[in-house]
Parts: sequence; structure tokens; C-alpha cells
Amino acid sequence: MNIHTRVLVIGGGILGCSLLYRLTRMGWTDVVLVEKSELTAGTTWHSTGLTSLVVDSVGISKLNALSLGLYSTLEAETGQPTGLRKPGAMRLAKDSETMARYASDSAKARIFDIDYQLIGPKEVGRLFPLMALDGIRGACYEPEGGYVDAAMATQAFARGARDGGAKIYRQTRVTGLEQKRAGDWRVTTDKGRIEAEIVVNATGFWAPEIAALAGVSLPIIPMERQYLITDTIPEVEARDVELPVVRDDTWPFYFKQEGDGFLFGVHEAGTPFCFEDGIPPDFGQELLPHDLERGARHIQAGMDRVPVFATVGVKSVVCGPTSRTTDMNGLMGPLAGLRNFFVLAGFTSGVAQGAGAGQQLAEWIVEGSPSLDLRELDVNRYGAFANRRYVRAMLVEKHSVGTIDPT
Repeated sequence: MNIHTRVLVIGGGILGCSLLYRLTRMGWTDVVLVEKSELTAGTTWHSTGLTSLVVDSVGISKLNALSLGLYSTLEAETGQPTGLRKPGAMRLAKDSETMARYASDSAKARIFDIDYQLIGPKEVGRLFPLMALDGIRGACYEPEGGYVDAAMATQAFARGARDGGAKIYRQTRVTGLEQKRAGDWRVTTDKGRIEAEIVVNATGFWAPEIAALAGVSLPIIPMERQYLITDTIPEVEARDVELPVVRDDTWPFYFKQEGDGFLFGVHEAGTPFCFEDGIPPDFGQELLPHDLERGARHIQAGMDRVPVFATVGVKSVVCGPTSRTTDMNGLMGPLAGLRNFFVLAGFTSGVAQGAGAGQQLAEWIVEGSPSLDLRELDVNRYGAFANRRYVRAMLVEKHSVGTIDPT
């Protein structure tokens, strides 16, 4: 390999492939993506794919809504299925303060034309009749909420990008980054050299390693994320309508119907870091050893909330690495101090925001700025103080009480 490209995207997860696709849709066809393993390797392939809409941030709520709209058209545009389903999604509330917060979020929903409803316990029970309603004050409900199959959506972006002229090279590891005097990049891989006018680091929890090749650091650390999938539940199997996604942020946990059973997401207090001694060079689509004991209290809370959950066995458990920044938001945009070097990595909600984030960074590259105000995701929002020790300490504090992982 000895090629020249206008844009080189490093990383073949949903974010990198989304960006590559959107660049071709904006007329930049001389673009290349390299992936050290296979597309979706790392985090994307084991993501639960939940789509979020209204959150605390106005900008990210808008990005979520944009992403869902783009996923809704992706299959028709590319001819590749995405697994998008919209059974609805609700977040439970157990007190008046939480309901008041949900009510304040209604204003954001109206601005973005999102169907967002405040519902009481009776409606919660109607939508999710397998739930025990004791202690439930109500919920916020998004009828358009649901999930996308992250691996299928990534392949759809990749197919659309290839159809638009992009080149994708799998099993191609980047081993060196050198900026030339003119500002373009000489990229060394284990398959040869790539001359690129612009480089994008979209490598997820590998992003700090790629950044280090360019002499800079990124405040991203990989942490474990795990969930379980149950055996068939007769009460679920008997239903004609798919159950909505249910989140309880106080523990936290979430339920998603998976076939005729449940996928139950656990993101518990004391979530461990992974790859503390460095990421194994051959790591790609492997999983980590799971440990449901550390999430036992959360699992018990889930059984109390949905009693049929306690009546069935566990079919499988997934524990894999995911990216974390201290504020749980991704990093995107041009990295200060380097010319023609962009970042699109570190997203906790990489699937929920992936389609929109790819579009916005494509606008940033092609047109000079994104169309949304995404200051919460600005790659330069951290200073030099945000070294690995700082990020680790902040995440230990944040995870001491647990936090939900919507991906």
C-alpha cells in the first residue's frame, strides 16, 4: 500500500464509518478508512444500541434526535438493514423532584419536535404490564425511543461509503503519524504508507494510543461494561407487541426486550477499569471476564421491579470494554496544536449519537464548522491537567455511586 487520500479515518466502529459515509454524501469521495481488526471491533459490536433522545444537555438532545432521524433513513439510502426498532422508551421516577425534572425536559422536546410524554403509574403499567408499580411516581415516555443494531448500522454506513467512492482497509494497523511541513500527514501502517491531507482519530478506547503517535494525549480511559441476556420468558413470548425500553436511573439498570426474553443492563458502582497495563496489540472482537456478583444489588433491584426476571435463567453475559471521559461525553473536533488532525472518540453513547456525530464532524471538515452547538463535546474542553491519573481519579469518584450506560 502506498496511497494518497484527502481524509484518512482511523477506526472502523460506528463513529468512524458514520463519518466516512457522510463525507462521501457531502461530495468528498477521495477518502479512506483503516481498521486494525474488523469493522465494529472494540466496543461497537457488543453495544446494546439503545437510542436516547431528551437528556439534560440541549445540544446533545438535538444530536440524539438528529441521529435517530438519520438511522431512520439509512436503510433506504444504503439498502443495508440497520435493525432499528422503536418500541418506545421510558425512564422511571420515584419522587416528585424527578417528575419535575422530566417536566422541565418537555421544553427541549417541544423545541426539537420530539414526542415526549409525562405518564403516571397506570400508564406505566399499561405499557409495561410485567412491571411491579410499587414506589413508582410516574415516568417520562418517548414513543420513538428504542434501539438500533450497532453492528448492522456500522455495516450500512460502510456499504454506503464504499458505494460513494470511499476505500476501507481492514486488518491494517497504524504504527506511525508524522506531520509534514505543509500540514498534511505521512501515516505509516503495517501494510504500507498513506499520505493524508487530514487525519481523523476515531478509534474509541484506542484513541489515546493513536494520539500518542502524534505526540499528544487524550483524556479517555477504557472501562468495563456488562449486561446479561435471559432465557425465554413465557410472559414475554406471549405478547404481540414489543415491550418498551425501561430505565431506572436510581440504581441504575435498564431492561430491553431481546427476542422472547430480556437484555438487562448493569452499570454498577465500582465499575472496574480495563487494560491498565496497556491494550493487548491483538485485541479486537474479544470480551472480558464477566462478574455478575459486583452487580448483584442491581440485579436484585431489577427482579423486584420486574418479577418475571427472577423466574428464568441467564442465557449469556457480555462484558466488554468501552470508552470513558470524566463527564461521560465524547470528544470531537479539530485538536488544538495540530493542523488537520480531528478526533471523534470517547463516546459513552456512541450509538445513540453516532449518526449525528458523524454528520457534524463531516460538516466541520468540509465546511469549517458543525451546524449544531456541540461545545459539550469539544475535544479541547480539557486542559493539560487531564492526564491519565486525573481521569482515573474522577471516574473512580463518579462510579462510586454507579451510573447508567445507555449504550
